[in-house]
Amino acid sequence: MFLQILDLVIGLIFIYFILSIAASSIMETISRTRNVRAKSLQKWLTDSFNEKVGDKTVGELIHEHSLIKKLTTSGRIPSYIPPDIFSRVLLDLIHSQEDKEIKSYDAKTLKKSLESTTLLPEDMKRSFLQYLSENEKDLDAFRASISGWFDDSMSRIGGKFKKYTQQIILVVSLVLAGVLNIDTFQLAEFLYENPQARESLVEASRQALKDSVYQKSLAKIPTDSNYDVAEEIARIKTQVNEIDSLQQSLIDLKLPIGWPVKKAVLTTWPTFSTFWDFVGAWLKKIGGWLITGFAVSLGAPFWFETLNKLVNLRGAGSNPSVPPKPTKT
Repeated sequence: MFLQILDLVIGLIFIYFILSIAASSIMETISRTRNVRAKSLQKWLTDSFNEKVGDKTVGELIHEHSLIKKLTTSGRIPSYIPPDIFSRVLLDLIHSQEDKEIKSYDAKTLKKSLESTTLLPEDMKRSFLQYLSENEKDLDAFRASISGWFDDSMSRIGGKFKKYTQQIILVVSLVLAGVLNIDTFQLAEFLYENPQARESLVEASRQALKDSVYQKSLAKIPTDSNYDVAEEIARIKTQVNEIDSLQQSLIDLKLPIGWPVKKAVLTTWPTFSTFWDFVGAWLKKIGGWLITGFAVSLGAPFWFETLNKLVNLRGAGSNPSVPPKPTKT
């Protein structure tokens, strides 16, 4: 009985894992097409460095600096700026504020520029002057301090972006559950009544844990900003093909997913006597979608790790004990 329940749980988790990969691919496509990372970075720069230089803000000047433009193709805004590049760009702008040209500097001239600059908020200026006084004899260490400050700021932006992506993944997961009619209650009932289907899912889970395709899907972290439109279109096409492949892998297992709904109580317009059965069946169906959606939104890495532990537990539990060797007389 224990192994039956364990197999049922493994089967459900494997389905959640497959759907989580599909949801992550859809979320990544949405994020890239809307350029969310780049826009978040651009907004932070314009909000943090909003002092005016002519008709532009310092944040806009940072974006237009030649070192920043080299990070991406023409016409696009970068979604990531290396901290050391940021520190060099900012110090170049501060030091060249008066003469409007890039000049070399040492600790003495840089300190003078920092003290007189109007490009930074007062609290930021004090912090940078403190960094300089602590590393007056080592400009590389001073730039590293500014890089560290920028890196900390990017971590906070990353936290906001993560919260945004979690909201998108939740919506995508709920839509997937409804559109594909993946009802956790129905799946659990089907797996409980069909031992062959449970075995198929357990075996598919074992194979998935060793499959490099799934591992590559888990390892995808879109941090680069140096891509052009053609590469972006090719990447989106690849993700669409992956989603189709993942959907097909679920269909091949002959699980009770997809449309149309086969239960008569759900498809037959109710009479007075069957009204509450009809309502109850649809409430159960919607509840099954919600459970599926919330489970999928937890993410593929979570379900991959959980699946790995349960498959190992099942392997340990199903191995027959080795009989003791007979003693020689």
